[in-house]
Amino acid sequence: MRLLNLVGPERYYETLTRLRLINRNERGPEYYGLGLVVGNPEVSLLQMAGAYACLANGGVYRPLRLRPDQAQGGEVAVFSEQAAFIVSDILADPLARSRAFGNAPAMNPPFHLSIKTGTSTRYRDCWAAAYSPRYTLAVWVGNFDGRPTAQQSGAAAAAPILADMAAALYAAAPAEHFPCPEGVTRAQVCAFSGMRPGPGCAFPVEEFFISGTEPARECTYHRPHSPWHRLDTAFAGWLQQRHEKAAEGRYRLAGFDADLQRVFRPETAAPPPASAWASPTAPDPGKMSRINIVYPLPGDRFLLAPRDEGVAVTLKAMCRSRMRQVSWFVDGREVGTVGPPYHLTVSLARGRHHLTALGPDGLGDTVEVSVQ
Repeated sequence: MRLLNLVGPERYYETLTRLRLINRNERGPEYYGLGLVVGNPEVSLLQMAGAYACLANGGVYRPLRLRPDQAQGGEVAVFSEQAAFIVSDILADPLARSRAFGNAPAMNPPFHLSIKTGTSTRYRDCWAAAYSPRYTLAVWVGNFDGRPTAQQSGAAAAAPILADMAAALYAAAPAEHFPCPEGVTRAQVCAFSGMRPGPGCAFPVEEFFISGTEPARECTYHRPHSPWHRLDTAFAGWLQQRHEKAAEGRYRLAGFDADLQRVFRPETAAPPPASAWASPTAPDPGKMSRINIVYPLPGDRFLLAPRDEGVAVTLKAMCRSRMRQVSWFVDGREVGTVGPPYHLTVSLARGRHHLTALGPDGLGDTVEVSVQ
């Protein structure tokens, strides 16, 4: 969703249109929003098969035919041959699948197949698609009246059926590999950062790239003679969760103490002098803030339980640069100053509330929420 936000829903909507995956043309990209990338537009099994066949055809979409004597529709170039090959190679990587699905036989066939599964909200739809240069397979499992399944996923319910179909198709000969097209090169990258390996990178791997897009920047995660992988503060919440499970490993926050007990201390830091902060209700819109409130989101509504006078909400901010502390305000009143990962739990009473997060420079972010 972050990538779609960078690319823009409009461009992706056009791609889905070329793949015949938009059935309600009166609903534009603004209707679906970022949900475009996680399956908001409803499609049929045949449409899904046609989209994956496009990747199998080197990025060229051909309308599906149900009979051999049916006229062939016009072709549409949706992806470059190079991009289609690289995506197909990623989906055929058994090591990547094993990390997500373990040793499930359905997800680890004895032949080379590009496989993708999917599960819709409340387990209503279980999808599995697979393709090779010769065949494209697609399976849907669900209830025709739209009722949820018994918490079945695409990998658990649809993939075994797809595996049986593939076994029958390839009983005589194994599936072929996609030939590598011109314009695709292999380059070594750091397995952790994806950047060009440096002297401190112990796990370089080879990956495919469209020629000219190979990473040029040397890995900044690994430094010779450094015991830590230094992460940006945007990963503070992720690292805190690992730290609580004693699984932080060698990850640390850049610019902070290596002792995570000190970084993620539970006590609230003392608030800075009032003169150090700008007005919490009027951040300067002309300056670029380095802080974003990631929860709650603008317009969020919280429902009070019967007889409750307030609802507990954990405020979360993300800092795009190193910041020692962030101060939180509720309706203009400072309620706490915290360090990484910049989370603070507060109680909100019934009504509308302005939530503000400010850094030491007086810049920050504000959202409005309501409690009903």
